[in-house]
Amino acid sequence: MSPNHDEQVDKQIDRKIRQACQAFPWLQQLLEQEGQVNLNQPLQASDLIRCPWLTAERLQPYYEGDFSHLGTYVYRTSGTSGGKRKAIWYSESDEEQYIAIKTKLFRSLVKDFGHRRVTADMGTGHAAYTSTVIFKALGMEVDAIDYTWPVQAHIDRLQAFKPTLLYTMPSILERLADHLENPQELGLKQILLVGEMASPAWQQRMAERFGLPAMSIQDTYGSIEIGTIAYYDHRTGRYQIVEGIFAEGLSASGAGEELAQLGPDEQILVLTSWVRDAFPALRFVTYDVVRDLRTEWRDGRWVQSFSAIVKRVGPELKHGEKISLYDIERVIYRHLKEATIRVKMVQRQLQVHVRCHPLSEEEVTAIQTDLHACMPEIGAMIQGGLLGSIELIQSHPGDGMDADGQGPVKGKKIYYD
Repeated sequence: MSPNHDEQVDKQIDRKIRQACQAFPWLQQLLEQEGQVNLNQPLQASDLIRCPWLTAERLQPYYEGDFSHLGTYVYRTSGTSGGKRKAIWYSESDEEQYIAIKTKLFRSLVKDFGHRRVTADMGTGHAAYTSTVIFKALGMEVDAIDYTWPVQAHIDRLQAFKPTLLYTMPSILERLADHLENPQELGLKQILLVGEMASPAWQQRMAERFGLPAMSIQDTYGSIEIGTIAYYDHRTGRYQIVEGIFAEGLSASGAGEELAQLGPDEQILVLTSWVRDAFPALRFVTYDVVRDLRTEWRDGRWVQSFSAIVKRVGPELKHGEKISLYDIERVIYRHLKEATIRVKMVQRQLQVHVRCHPLSEEEVTAIQTDLHACMPEIGAMIQGGLLGSIELIQSHPGDGMDADGQGPVKGKKIYYD
């Protein structure tokens, strides 16, 4: 890097650390005591790596309650495994930056399609709330669907409005595909995703069902705490970090929790946001596990990217911290061209429910063998007697996978009984 660039980075880090400490006085004490960061002198790039990881253990005692003095907007998470919804605040500047970054990203993703109509089938939350503003800024007519409606109501609304672009969550898209006789009849040209994990294998199957090229399904990744984080770049086959964010990787032991052992190329994603003010986004530990996080020089600039989001770890999860929906989908779609998958943890038994064509004994055995092989942590737990072996269950319409279309549309997750 050039000296000028180094100077710019130093100023950016100095501004970020000082702003965060001013907004959150407890953070200044943490940095000085645990990180030995001297705020009485100009801060440099080396001071960022002295800042302690902002883990859930460090954050939770402080970032709760009313932060309206910092922000105008408040959004709530969908809830932890204990059912608690966290309130996350955004300032006017945060909201403006979020919309500007996302508008720029979406403009680049949809520029070749000539969309005039878009449906946002998102439900509630930050992405849903801002989607109308963003798509109108891109010159589109926007319709919004409430995710609490039965799936047939979603289909009726889409058929009436006839959008060429659909902005939705993977679980909602999967439900639509399952309940349409011919998904291609919707006439979609492009699908933008946000929310749950969407492995490349799953994306490929959805593209085939909707009669689209693989590149017409575009996955994005974000969180309420940080905003938009990354998008899937089909040219490289990797998730590229968006502007305004610096990413780091953390081992499970470094997160200060009794977490799952990670693979040799896996790390917990840690983020610093240069544009986020009403949240202490300074080395914030997301607890999302990514593979092959790297920084490289591309197209005349430094780019950060990772190959996959594989699972989530953390103190609020049960055996799920060792379960990768990404890997399960990759195995299933290696064997089956079309399938709907639900993963359940029933006491100590991992159940993979698959709705597809009738499976032969040989197919069941082959899939179970590959499932054991793709998740060595689960295999170790089975060997140690902590879990029973993985059970592959063939599902059928009406047997609990919401085939009647009356249940909630959001279902792409790990279930616990």
